[in-house]
Amino acid sequence: MRIDLGFMETVGAVLNGGTRSGTATFRMQPSPEALPGLRTALGAVATAAFGDVDPHQARLSLQVQLAEWVVRAYGARSDRRELGAGRTTVELAQAYLAEHCGDQVTLADLCRATGVSARTLQSAFLRYTDSTPMTYLQHMRLDRVRIALQLADPGSVTVATVAREWGFRHMGRFAGTYLQRFGEYPGETLRGLPTRRLRSRALPKRDAPRPSGACRTTLAG
Repeated sequence: MRIDLGFMETVGAVLNGGTRSGTATFRMQPSPEALPGLRTALGAVATAAFGDVDPHQARLSLQVQLAEWVVRAYGARSDRRELGAGRTTVELAQAYLAEHCGDQVTLADLCRATGVSARTLQSAFLRYTDSTPMTYLQHMRLDRVRIALQLADPGSVTVATVAREWGFRHMGRFAGTYLQRFGEYPGETLRGLPTRRLRSRALPKRDAPRPSGACRTTLAG
């Protein structure tokens, strides 16, 4: 499987809060805790490619999901290694949210996944992310919608289709929160010039020539 390095750097910047510095560095061995999510993403891509689902409708979200889990599994570890139970709780919650980003996740779901109370979870998120768990989830979804819209063909994909893929059900409310976060409406992102540049970095079709700067990954185990 080949995934363009530039596309990976774009997704990696989203995972790092919008910071993109230099060329991405990847480890030879994957992070064990990220492997289940990566295998799930690969299975979803295989189902879309060879199953009966509409590959065009599924392609955008699956590209983002797969690239995200490759970054989580093989990307360089963050220098921010603060210790403590609160940090561990947040990391567990972040991993759960990454795997269920498009689902209707509730605070109770997060509490069950992390094994802590709502008050403890809220406090940990405020300390380490400066946001509440549900605000963090909303930003995570908005960031992934933005990448998908930048990759999309405005002639064949609608904002509503992409937004629903990532769990947004109320389009008016979604457009307002998107505008507040990015300073433009989602339709403007879909029609913008960055679309053309980012789309060329998406996963190439099978049998296509290998693009320059592509990175190759191998699953361990």
